[in-house]
Amino acid sequence: MVDTPINATQSLAVSKSDGGASAFPGGLYAYEISYSNAGDQDPTEVVLTETVPPFTFCNIA
Repeated sequence: MVDTPINATQSLAVSKSDGGASAFPGGLYAYEISYSNAGDQDPTEVVLTETVPPFTFCNIA
């Protein structure tokens, strides 16, 4: 029997973009959160959390 080590990696990236929009009180504001894994192994137990400012409503689409 031969044991062959496996060198698997995870390379996670997260980005947030508003497309250059400006936010105003009482206005609507949209942005996108994207993620990717450039590694050769699927990550496990990963949680993405976004905190919004006070008095802000978050509509997840």
